[in-house]
Amino acid sequence: ICIMKLILLGLYIALKCAQCVDDTERAIDAKFAIGRGAIGDRILGGAAVSETELPYVVTLLRHGVHDCGGSIVNEHYVLTAGHCIHRDDKYTVRAGTGVWRGKGEDHNATEFILHPKHDDKYIKSYDIALVKVEPPFNFSDKIRAVELPTFLESPPPGTKVLVSGWGAIALNPQKMPDELHAVHLYVISNEQCEKYYPGEIKDYMLCAGFDGGGRDACFGDSGGPLVDEKGRQVGVVSWGPFAMCASPDQPYGVYTDVAVVRDWIANVTGA
Repeated sequence: ICIMKLILLGLYIALKCAQCVDDTERAIDAKFAIGRGAIGDRILGGAAVSETELPYVVTLLRHGVHDCGGSIVNEHYVLTAGHCIHRDDKYTVRAGTGVWRGKGEDHNATEFILHPKHDDKYIKSYDIALVKVEPPFNFSDKIRAVELPTFLESPPPGTKVLVSGWGAIALNPQKMPDELHAVHLYVISNEQCEKYYPGEIKDYMLCAGFDGGGRDACFGDSGGPLVDEKGRQVGVVSWGPFAMCASPDQPYGVYTDVAVVRDWIANVTGA
């Protein structure tokens, strides 16, 4: 009996120690970023949200699996990143759900329209696209269009913004969440952003992040919306640090500036 008690005590201590390690890893996960490529995709340092909180967010399913995020422009169109589009693949746009594997309203992606200045050889260039869907969206408390800014109404530095998506939330990029996550960031000037990405920042881009790192968009969040406090979509998740997102050394991600391409969106969609 004494031996059994000692064994049980040992197991209890081992389990508690394992729990301590897990808690430490989770704390690190919330503070630092995972590695990614030049074009990357993830919400880090945020929290889960529901479809009624962000009813304009959709997932682009590629061969039935979440590939990129997007936002509803009107009953017929979704806004996403240009580098998310692979013309030969089949996409389904799922709306009205905060869980991408869950039951939502599915729509076929019938047409892909890349910005005319997008260059496949330099995928960061005008990294924005529109996806036409069939059937049209049925608007409800779970599904509605996002507001858009007026032409050239870019957010000034210091603007508080919200980015959302189904991207990875831990150091392991294979551990992708089913739930939609979101995190608050702040816009910085392109001049300041240029210090982190010399020669890379163009006038159709904007940068947002959190001073000191720990919050960012990364793996799986590409194409998702960046909105301001008025609910207007000011950016589309595009790219970020080569080695790490939410890195203290490079704490800002790069987005396509929606206001710069607002006239193109209006011409294509009528929105």
